[in-house]
Amino acid sequence: MDSAALRTFVVAARAGSFRRAAALRYLSQATVTQQIQRLEAELGVLLFDRSGRSVRLSAAGERFLPRAERVLRELAQAGADLALGRGAPLRIAAAPHIARVFLPPLLSRARSLGGEWSLAVFPSTEVPDAVRSGAADIGFARFRPLPQDLQARFLYEDDLVLVVAHDGLDLDREPPDAEDLLQRLPLFTYGPGATWVAVEESLRRVQLPLPRPMHVEQVDIAKQFALGGFGLAILPRAAVRAELAYGSALAVPLPGVVLPKDGVYAMLPLEPAPAAQAFAADAAAWLGRRATER
Repeated sequence: MDSAALRTFVVAARAGSFRRAAALRYLSQATVTQQIQRLEAELGVLLFDRSGRSVRLSAAGERFLPRAERVLRELAQAGADLALGRGAPLRIAAAPHIARVFLPPLLSRARSLGGEWSLAVFPSTEVPDAVRSGAADIGFARFRPLPQDLQARFLYEDDLVLVVAHDGLDLDREPPDAEDLLQRLPLFTYGPGATWVAVEESLRRVQLPLPRPMHVEQVDIAKQFALGGFGLAILPRAAVRAELAYGSALAVPLPGVVLPKDGVYAMLPLEPAPAAQAFAADAAAWLGRRATER
């Protein structure tokens, strides 16, 4: 039985919509439909009653759902047990910004305590699937996953700041005008779109011009475009702390604007391996101390 199709069935059942399941699984709606149809053909039953665009579990689907969830939990646990049994390292999936800024001290500490680890870097939107599929024991991303087949723990919150390139000279001159910059320059955005919907709403509330968005996948890429003088970027303060301190970037004041926050979340299977639980707890403690020191 295809575990990916099984996982899609569980997400669709919980979401009550193939369209919503496609968004949550980062698949096309056609792929979701095909996976469900293959699973139904294999089982010989219809799992959903379809009426137009709406779907709901059939009687067979209601009976199958708890079993499907149990199979997925057992598969994840079997993978974790096999990895631990062969002395494999803790497998970590992380978004690029988190891997660069937050994980080095955590991984150095884990190594000093005798732990072994491997790290794979994914876009934030792909981290949950790395954990669901068993490719990673723990994931770190900048948003909370919506499906209920993972644990998600909030670890850290960072301010967002509008930045523009600076030559490092005359730091005492008047700060740049946000309205003028937003009218003239594109704004480089990154990651999940929900953050940028909230940013636009914050600007709209104080009648600041909505900038021309230029979307890239990673914080660091948006940062390089902004610091190269090609536009503006709204970035986590941790990503530009050094540049702001040394004058190669300027924080542009946004009077009256309340920007959303950037977060760090740990994602674990519903029944995580002990090593993953311990690492998540250590990350929460270390990032908690970091937040109080800002």
